[in-house]
Amino acid sequence: MPCRGIAARRPPCRPQEGGPAPLWLDCVGRSYPVPDTCGVVREGIRSFALAIGDPNPFYLDRAAAQAAGYADVIAPPTFLTTLGFRFRGDGPMSDPAL
Repeated sequence: MPCRGIAARRPPCRPQEGGPAPLWLDCVGRSYPVPDTCGVVREGIRSFALAIGDPNPFYLDRAAAQAAGYADVIAPPTFLTTLGFRFRGDGPMSDPAL
């Protein structure tokens, strides 16, 4: 599928060497418009965290997350992959530069 929208106008990312893994500095700060919003509920975050085997209390326990300064539980960074499948049109999955 050809890349559309903003992603189609971006230059390719290039890795910056010097650490344990390449850091793609050209990719930092990229954003992708989405056609819709979706609600994320606490139980969805909890279920996802348990499914990937991450017992971080900030993902599972509202009180623990609040004690750390968050308003509610937070989602694991990999939770965004679930949104990538929903908004695949102009998202990072269709960005040929990544």
